[in-house]
Amino acid sequence: MFNKENNNSMYKTFTNFNTTTNYNSNNFIDKFNKKSDINFTVPEPFNFLKKNYHEKKLTKIQEILEERQKTENAIFNHKFKPNLYDPKMFNANGNLKNRMEKEKMHRNNRIELKKKEIQASLCPFSFYDIDEKKYKDKLAQECLPPKFLPFKANPIKWRSQVKLSEGILNNELARKERNLKRAQELLAESSLPPRMEMHEKHKRLRIEEEKKIEIQKLKKEKENRLFKHKPPPDFKKLQEKFIKNLEKNKKLAKPISPEPFTFHQPKKKAELCNYLDFENDPKAKNPKKNKTVEKIRKDMLKKPEIEPATTKGLTLLMKVRRDEIENRKKKEEEILRENEQRKKRHQEFNDKVRNSEVIIRNKKWKKEMEEKNKNILEAKKQERINEIKQYKNNMEIINQKINNRPLMMESVVKEKDVNAMNDVK
Repeated sequence: MFNKENNNSMYKTFTNFNTTTNYNSNNFIDKFNKKSDINFTVPEPFNFLKKNYHEKKLTKIQEILEERQKTENAIFNHKFKPNLYDPKMFNANGNLKNRMEKEKMHRNNRIELKKKEIQASLCPFSFYDIDEKKYKDKLAQECLPPKFLPFKANPIKWRSQVKLSEGILNNELARKERNLKRAQELLAESSLPPRMEMHEKHKRLRIEEEKKIEIQKLKKEKENRLFKHKPPPDFKKLQEKFIKNLEKNKKLAKPISPEPFTFHQPKKKAELCNYLDFENDPKAKNPKKNKTVEKIRKDMLKKPEIEPATTKGLTLLMKVRRDEIENRKKKEEEILRENEQRKKRHQEFNDKVRNSEVIIRNKKWKKEMEEKNKNILEAKKQERINEIKQYKNNMEIINQKINNRPLMMESVVKEKDVNAMNDVK
């Protein structure tokens, strides 16, 4: 609640603020020496970071530890205090056995009294058995499916301008359109969290870049496939260049100067000499032999002393393989023979069909009809040409008559001229 003095001071400041015509914020603030004179709150930043949350956590942990320590101390420092004994129990009259029997009698009497009170409070009959049966029936019925009301269809109209199937389809289409519009509106209004949205944007950009790269590759492949024809060369310029280069090379070339032969001294080693004769070459006469290779060759040529058991299986497999190859060849030959016979039959049938009287007669009839149609068309064309010629001749005759015919105005003028001439005479 504000005081009256503060309210009056606020009212004065606002009245002064409203009465000024040309308001300036700096002039308004310069009137007051202190912030308290302005009489309204100045916003300041919140001091969120000054709170020591760590110290609060430490204090809570210390309090919890102190409470635990207290409970532990209380448990360890607890001392057992037995109840006081009754001296009457150990008197001559008050033996322990007599005491125990009295307590049993007292307990039994108390139980009987409690039973009588409960029986008096009970009604002559109880709903316990009935409620138990209902509960069991309810549990048995829960596993069964629910009982629905019988289906009642709407009455069928006697007359309808629109088919029922069309109405159903139109309703379904309208429902789908409404769902689509609503889904689009929700999608436009909805938005993902900022990090997920950035991930989706990067994903879309990556897919678009990959598509662009693929399109560029396809374009380059198409361009490379297409044949790019080059313009025809200018043979005159090429010939001139060739002649110029040839003349330059001729000028740069030096003439051959004969020089004497330069012989060298013969070599002493026979291995270094390049023999032209194969007979005199010592390497060709005595070539070096590889012992390991020769030994392998000899072993390969020899027959084994004991043939292994695998050879019998191999021979049997070879026989089976040869039989399979022969049977396959026989089958292929039979198939070729059947195909050749089928082709021959087909050819014979085609020849019979082509040379049949019916087909020949149909061909002749078609040719005759074609010739008749051609003659009819030619006759019609000739008639049309004659009609056009006759029309043109008639038009020419009409034009000549019109051109040679005198006009009515010319005849009147001529008569007037004749009368005028007669008057002059």
